[in-house]
Amino acid sequence: MKKYVRILLLVCLSLVCVLALAACDGGNAGDTESGTASDTEPASDAPTEAPATSPATEPETETEAETLPPEDLSLPDGYIRLLDADHQKASKRESKGLTMAMKEENGVSYMSYKNSKDDGYVYVIKDGMICPGRYLKIKYRAPEEAHGQIFLGVTDVKATTCQDIPYICDGEWHVTTLDLWENWGFSGDTIAYVRLDPADVKNVCVDVEWMAFYEDDGAPYVNHDTDNLPAPPPDCPNISSYTKLDGCEGYYLRESDLSMKIYYRNAFFNRYTITYNATEPLFGHIAYRTIGADGTITPKEDEFYLEAGEDMTFSSLLPGYFDGEYAFGIDGLTFESVKGTDAEFELLGLSSDRQRIYASGTYFLENDRYRLGILLQWGGGISYIEDKQDGDEDLRNLINRADTGRLVQQSYYGVSTEKYHKATYNGSVWSYNPVQGGDQTGKASRIVDIRLSEDGNSMYIKCRPMDWAQHNMPTKSYMENTYTITDEGIIVDNRFVDFFYGMKHGNHHQELPAFYTISYLGVFHYYNGTEPWTGGDYETLPNEEFWAGRNSAYHNIKKGNTETWAMWTDTKGYGIGLYVPDIEIMLAGRFSYNGSKDPANGGTNYVAPLKTMEIKCFEPWEYTYIIAAGTVDEMRETFQNYYESLD
Repeated sequence: MKKYVRILLLVCLSLVCVLALAACDGGNAGDTESGTASDTEPASDAPTEAPATSPATEPETETEAETLPPEDLSLPDGYIRLLDADHQKASKRESKGLTMAMKEENGVSYMSYKNSKDDGYVYVIKDGMICPGRYLKIKYRAPEEAHGQIFLGVTDVKATTCQDIPYICDGEWHVTTLDLWENWGFSGDTIAYVRLDPADVKNVCVDVEWMAFYEDDGAPYVNHDTDNLPAPPPDCPNISSYTKLDGCEGYYLRESDLSMKIYYRNAFFNRYTITYNATEPLFGHIAYRTIGADGTITPKEDEFYLEAGEDMTFSSLLPGYFDGEYAFGIDGLTFESVKGTDAEFELLGLSSDRQRIYASGTYFLENDRYRLGILLQWGGGISYIEDKQDGDEDLRNLINRADTGRLVQQSYYGVSTEKYHKATYNGSVWSYNPVQGGDQTGKASRIVDIRLSEDGNSMYIKCRPMDWAQHNMPTKSYMENTYTITDEGIIVDNRFVDFFYGMKHGNHHQELPAFYTISYLGVFHYYNGTEPWTGGDYETLPNEEFWAGRNSAYHNIKKGNTETWAMWTDTKGYGIGLYVPDIEIMLAGRFSYNGSKDPANGGTNYVAPLKTMEIKCFEPWEYTYIIAAGTVDEMRETFQNYYESLD
């Protein structure tokens, strides 16, 4: 049966003006955002590459050189600790040809490695899974003759995965930083193997206090600023005063789609925005051109979905946004009805702008109480929550992030794979499962849009999620999150809309959301009384078992109970929890409990507030929850205040 799309095209003088203004202002609308990932992060139009060192910029005198700040030997904020004395002593990591000893100096513990032969090594991670971010930092002390290496691997370690450690061999403590993207070519890969060869000379001794992955330095990418790109070619059409459509005026009828040839050149941009009216959901393509540093012009395309409605706005970053890709021309737009039915479409505006490039690691929102890490390289899920007032120097990240499935993120279950694409996970047939972070094979969900509030306390993320049990299969859906950090807690607004037309998904228990904590917080609390918000007794379960296949892990919420919070705490009652309104079940349990405070440790505690619902195509699903830390009473008070604010 043929598909017809009825299109109402009203491209008027106002659109022409929008294009003209966009071309004139250089597309710098994104440069006004005020949030930063660090106090020193430059604006998008500032040079992101440090000036080359030259005699003119070096200290002129010995006195001037002595004023340089001392080397920072501390662990960076937002680290994933891989190795320190306590971890090494307690673990059974494979090693060969090394004599290892835990030592202490000035109250600080460290590991001392001495080669008993020429090529001793120790596996810091073996057969594990970790999302490392961008940087690897090592605090070490090496003698004059020391030379070391690091091996990183996704599936194993080979000579090709090896990098030298740039030791300063003077017998003093130093911190060296290795860039995973620059040194190894990693870009969001999950790492399963980390091997340290501390010294490759027999009887040489190297001391290591700690090794840590650093999620992000907060800086934009270097070498991708538009100032370094050549100008577009002079024969490129620059239609700032008119728009050429593909031979149509008014209504346009075509069997399958509408094509608009739009010669439109703006200053360099990495995000485009379409404003429109549509009577039906649409599937679209946009054609554009990029230019490389060598002047090479490359035609590219991107696909997108549009919701039906009036005065709608859709914005998207270019697929190569995190790689520093910029376009300079839009060549055309194509639309078709997702349902294959008639649709009326009105283009209200087309514009583009240049957004600041966030490094694809972790972006941090923080205030005096909380530090929140948003893992941009994995769909914008939460990977880090720190309570600055917990009083425990060893307690940093309260949530577990040993793999991307443990991010605090959106995830939904739909039609079974017998009716979809056959796929399995852990040996089981798996359903349609859009997941914010990415799929089981380590392919990340694409970030579609990022916006930071002017006060820097809130960030909006939009992604196109992967299907968890598939391999590199983007779903026909979008997930949106708005994270807002306050002194009381972290508020998370969620929105999901699916365009997978033609499938009946059926009811499923949906995790709203899945919430994993560090193993140390191993005591579970929740309220399930009949008099909510009156300070009544709550349930405390100190020894919850693994949740899978255990009926007692499902804690049904009593009818009329609106005090639907859950918490994981230590044995003294301090911890982290979340309150999700209007849920039906608390599914909870512990996995490989070992009491570790390490967020990358395999042991974890889990709770998922569940609600029975089905994915309905084109119908947005929205819900909000709040996360807080503190004692049970403090968190309970925060959740009650939030509940009362909803009235």
